[in-house]
Amino acid sequence: MATATSTPHALKNMVAVPSDDKTVKKLGRVCWFSVPDRPVSARRVRAKWRTAGLEEKLRTLPKNDGPKASDVFKRAVRGQVARHRANDGTVTETDVRDVDETPDEILYQVTRVVRDKTEQRILYQAGVRVWFNKASDEWGGKPMTDVDGSVSRREAMLILDAIDETIEQLSETVTGSKVRTLVRDYLQDTTNEKDGVYGLSGINLRGKAGGVYFVPEKYLEQVEGLAEFLGELYAEPGVGFLYSLPMADARTEREIVRQQLKLESVADIEEATARVRNLLRGDRDRAVRDDVKDHWRAELSKLKRRAAEYEQVLGDEQTDVLAHIAVLDKQIALLGL
Repeated sequence: MATATSTPHALKNMVAVPSDDKTVKKLGRVCWFSVPDRPVSARRVRAKWRTAGLEEKLRTLPKNDGPKASDVFKRAVRGQVARHRANDGTVTETDVRDVDETPDEILYQVTRVVRDKTEQRILYQAGVRVWFNKASDEWGGKPMTDVDGSVSRREAMLILDAIDETIEQLSETVTGSKVRTLVRDYLQDTTNEKDGVYGLSGINLRGKAGGVYFVPEKYLEQVEGLAEFLGELYAEPGVGFLYSLPMADARTEREIVRQQLKLESVADIEEATARVRNLLRGDRDRAVRDDVKDHWRAELSKLKRRAAEYEQVLGDEQTDVLAHIAVLDKQIALLGL
């Protein structure tokens, strides 16, 4: 998406209202987010996105084409099997046993077995119980410190940390940049269920600086889902986040959205028109490929959907935007069938 080269002081006169104020009609939400520059497993991204209730048919959502999450979990847990001999001759084994597997869950127990040659006895020490939820692709675990003769809580947490680290190592990772792209595309794309495209039709309120978006109020549930996704994706609180403020449905606020929509949309349409016009040059030595034609028809449909959506949000026709769309429409028609 192109970015407008200039922008009014869009946020200067904006009026934010309390989220729980039922007396003020909301036009939409002003959103901003932060994602750290660190990799995270694709498995975790998909799982947290799903549990946040967000649409999964996104072009930027990491594809699940690696090993199954349940298989990664099994390998990570079984990988904890180990044998250690101390200087005094004591042998400690980490034993992993599958307790049960159902269509919904996998359950393992990790136990420490200590062979004490001095006292000539074997001690079985309960370690941790770990499970995998097949519906959510999430795993969990807890120390079995409530069992007599169990390992210390510190030892139990070390086992859980080792499982978590192994799962991360076995899983495909996603960079912070890709997570930012995922969130930004979802905020800005316009939904087209027929082609499996989902988005909140957000408008960039800061031009080239980026980072602050207006989203229509009807997408409040998805905005809250995005906030939950980023809040849960990273272990430390506040490392990844999305915040939003409600924007009052008033004349000044409508004008802010109207002007930003015009700046952003016209820039996108003019860029598309120039590129299509370039395809129509008389000096081209070959015909335009069918997939290229399909791409620009899809872009035209997206621009029309976006204009129609904001016609509903603002309650009036986007005359300037529609005029530019009409020019692009004629250029694309010249590409032929």
